[in-house]
Amino acid sequence: MRPLLETLSVMESQIMNHPAADKMEVVCVSQKDLLRACTYYYSEEGGAKREKPSEPIDWIEKVLPQMNHQVLIRSSGWWDCGRGECYVVVQDKLNWKQIDLQGNEFGDHISLDKATDVVSFTYPTIDSCIDHFLMDWERMFMMVNISRQASSVWFKKYKDQLEFSPTDLQELSFAYAKDFTCRIKWVAPGQSRPRQYTIELGVTDESNKAKLTSLPTLHSRNPHWRIANFLRDVLNEKRDLIYFVQVG
Repeated sequence: MRPLLETLSVMESQIMNHPAADKMEVVCVSQKDLLRACTYYYSEEGGAKREKPSEPIDWIEKVLPQMNHQVLIRSSGWWDCGRGECYVVVQDKLNWKQIDLQGNEFGDHISLDKATDVVSFTYPTIDSCIDHFLMDWERMFMMVNISRQASSVWFKKYKDQLEFSPTDLQELSFAYAKDFTCRIKWVAPGQSRPRQYTIELGVTDESNKAKLTSLPTLHSRNPHWRIANFLRDVLNEKRDLIYFVQVG
């Protein structure tokens, strides 16, 4: 089954009857398998691949039954004569209706078609495209999970104290108590860094705001810098935005 083939460009769809078209495979991978690959087969630190999966993670096991879509992997530009470039495009369905998005572009190689709810990841380097996609997809999955919670009715009760900014799914930011800000990002595993949510605390006065870091320095004018480590750990343990705000 190839559920996203309707998202092919007109040129590419017209050449599906080309004699060599059957050589151009479209691969479908379940979202469940992608999430397992990201969380169970990549180490927490350094991003190295494991030969054997890690122990089951409770919150992952709870999420897996809800993931029923297929992710499509295909080539693009193969038929554009004279261009001399070929890309790998990975497409997934994104339920964005409860997320206040900045726009349709999430970086220079990730875009959303709101008409079809299809998000596309485009990579020019074939040899490394899968590893890059896994990191991008993991980051988007984790940011979608946390950003969707911002639409909770609970936050509407405190709209005078909390104001969320539209997100590009690279970070979720909000202002609170009028003077202070918080930015939440997901860091995929890499060299000497664990996979986790990070928080950046600042103030709303841009002209006087101290430089933001993942853990604010002594010079930050946001008083919560003193418990930044604790707040970060709470967010990563609970993965619950409401609980994170309540604790803070």
